[in-house]
Amino acid sequence: MKLSEHFTIKEIFWNPQDGWTWSGDERLRVVQIELAKMIVQKLEMIRARVGLPILITSGCRNIDTMARARRDRWVPQPSYHSDHFYLGKFWPLGSGAVDFVPLKVSGKDLDRLLEDIFIFVRNTIPREEVGQCIIYRKERFIHISNGYEQVFGQDIARWMRKQKVQFLEYVQGKYRPV
Repeated sequence: MKLSEHFTIKEIFWNPQDGWTWSGDERLRVVQIELAKMIVQKLEMIRARVGLPILITSGCRNIDTMARARRDRWVPQPSYHSDHFYLGKFWPLGSGAVDFVPLKVSGKDLDRLLEDIFIFVRNTIPREEVGQCIIYRKERFIHISNGYEQVFGQDIARWMRKQKVQFLEYVQGKYRPV
């Protein structure tokens, strides 16, 4: 099933190791799909900006995915309070997130493009539509999540904004505000 012109449900909710990562509760799954539609709208804007396909490297995570990420360290500092949980039972305040990289570009060109994407998100997408945007320069990908205002409303968003910095970079094992 397509979520948008260029992105499918499988890209967000399926991975070969863990299978389907969405909720077993059909009512929650409907909400998770709506969150995925919101996040791919942002990816469509980014795709149009860069003129290249986008590969989602991590979408919705479940407890098995997170345990594997911690064990294998394929996610720098994986958090049990991740927006990748998509309102899941484990972290009900997960607003929906993806990690992604543009395709058909590499090396220094990829580095410049990731920087351009990060600046584009920060300067173009309305702040209330972005929970967090994190650039991982060394690892060469970007994380973006749905806006807390967009998903939870103003009261919860105010609390979330105190907990999480909106725009970050990951450098030498630490997150730094940008």
